[in-house]
Amino acid sequence: MQQLEFNVPVSTIDGEANDPSKKDVYKIDLDNLLCSDCSKDKNLKHGKDWAAFLVIPNNETKLYPLDAQNGGFNYDLLLSNFKEVKKVNVSGYGKNYEPAYANFALQDSQGDYLGLAKELFDDDVEILHLVDTRRGNSGSPIFSYDKNKNEIAHGIHTGGDCEPNKGHPNSGTSIAGHVSLINAIDQLASIHKIANE
Repeated sequence: MQQLEFNVPVSTIDGEANDPSKKDVYKIDLDNLLCSDCSKDKNLKHGKDWAAFLVIPNNETKLYPLDAQNGGFNYDLLLSNFKEVKKVNVSGYGKNYEPAYANFALQDSQGDYLGLAKELFDDDVEILHLVDTRRGNSGSPIFSYDKNKNEIAHGIHTGGDCEPNKGHPNSGTSIAGHVSLINAIDQLASIHKIANE
């Protein structure tokens, strides 16, 4: 994980990924990267896989993504709010064979929200959903819209085993109820605020 990209154009007709404009690329501040397991262990259980980080302002625009890209997500901290959620969305850059031009280009998909799974005496909260995702969607936001059409992030997509006919849902790490992830977000927000005063 080296950079964050916005406005990635569709891929070539052969499925080769295209790079966005340099004004839409932000380097990740590796000194301010917090994660559940930064050792890159591939066997993290569902509900435990997350990373939070700061980015460096764009080299050309000198702006942060929130300023240059006109917005961001609010996030939900209350597990009780999930009772209102029926559908969730995942937006990300997954691998796609058909159509080839959608390969590693931004793809949005919506599916049923199935519920939360939390282990007793554990900090991990897993979101279960039936959104159609692709390999490479890990790290994408799981979100819904509130009554005012604002995007509310509920979690991070981490597991794509979606076979609804076989009872295997996709999963992700919830923000709400996940104390260590919320603490990491708050810590990074404080660092960003102090650095930009």
